[in-house]
Amino acid sequence: MAPCYVPLVFFYKNPAPTEGEKIFDLLKSSLAHALTRFYPLAGRLLSSPSGSLPVVHCNDEGVPFTFAAGGGESLDSFLRGGPEIVDSLQRFLPFPAHMVGTPAGIESAPQIAFRATVFPCGGVAIGVCLLHKVIDGHTVADFMRLWAAIVRGGNERAVAGGCGPFAHNRGATWLFPARVGDVVPSVEDLECEGGGKKKNVTRRFVFDEEAVSSLKVRARSERLPKPGRSEAVGGLLWKSAVDAAAIASSPDGFKAGSVYSVAGNLLD
Repeated sequence: MAPCYVPLVFFYKNPAPTEGEKIFDLLKSSLAHALTRFYPLAGRLLSSPSGSLPVVHCNDEGVPFTFAAGGGESLDSFLRGGPEIVDSLQRFLPFPAHMVGTPAGIESAPQIAFRATVFPCGGVAIGVCLLHKVIDGHTVADFMRLWAAIVRGGNERAVAGGCGPFAHNRGATWLFPARVGDVVPSVEDLECEGGGKKKNVTRRFVFDEEAVSSLKVRARSERLPKPGRSEAVGGLLWKSAVDAAAIASSPDGFKAGSVYSVAGNLLD
C-alpha cells in the first residue's frame, strides 16, 4: 500500500437538534472506547530492522480528533448542493489529504485522524483521514460501525471487528506484500503526453436507485449476467470518459486503449 492519507466523510442526520459541545463530548468518549478494540490504530509505524514491511508500534499515542461548527448552513441544504460541493468537502477533514512520503517520514504520523463538524440542525459530518499503509477500507468500515454502535448505546459486542481484521487472511498479505518504497504521485504532479500539465477537474454524479437499476439491466451480457452496482455505474463512467477523450483528441473519434482499475478487498 502506498503511504498516503485517504480521505472519507460520513454524514449523519439528527432529527433532534443537540448542543454541539454535548455531541463532541459523546463522540470523543465513544471514540476512545472504540479504540480499545482497534488498539493498533492508536499506534505508530516503525520500519522493520530488515527494511522490508513496517510494523505497528502499539504505544497508545492516540489519534487526532478535532471539532468544528458547520456555520449557518443545514446538512440537508449542503447535501442538496450541486457538483461544487466536492470542492468544499476538504473543510470536513482533520487535515488535507496528502502524500506522507518515504517510510522514514511516516513514523511520527498518526494511523488515522478524525474531525467532527456539527451543523445547526444537529446533523454531523465525520471527516476521516486514514493512513493507507496498514488500514484499509474493510478495517475502517468495521471501526466506524463499532463507533456508531457505541454512540447509539447499542450492543457493541454484536459488531464484528476489533484487532481481528489486522490478522484476517494473512495469506493475502504474503501473496501481495506492500512495497515500502512506493509512493503514488498526486494528481497535480501527473504530466500529460508531450509534457506540461493540465488542470484537473473533479465532478460529482448522483445516481438514484432507479437509475442504478436501469444501468444494471443495460450492463447485462452473457459474460456478466448479474452486474453489480459498481460494475454498472463504473462501466458507464468509463465508457463516457473514453468517448469524451476520443472526441477531444481525434477528429475522427479514434478510441485509444484504456484500463479501468478497481481496488479489491483481500480480507474476506
